[in-house]
Amino acid sequence: MNYREFGKTGEKISAIGFGCMRLPEYESSDGKKHVDLEKSDLMIKTAFEKEMQKHRLILTKMQKKDLTPRKFK
Repeated sequence: MNYREFGKTGEKISAIGFGCMRLPEYESSDGKKHVDLEKSDLMIKTAFEKEMQKHRLILTKMQKKDLTPRKFK
């Protein structure tokens, strides 16, 4: 996983990325493949929420250190 420094906080966060080339598929009665939207939606929402949890933890640490956005430059 790739990490990047978050401003001048000293914290490293993962680069957000979600490859959508291999979303779940199903085959219809005519033999065509289609993206399973319900499963794909759940996968994307889960990945997003897990990444946001990491960022919330970092924000909490920053608030405890009394870091403000203007100090990230």
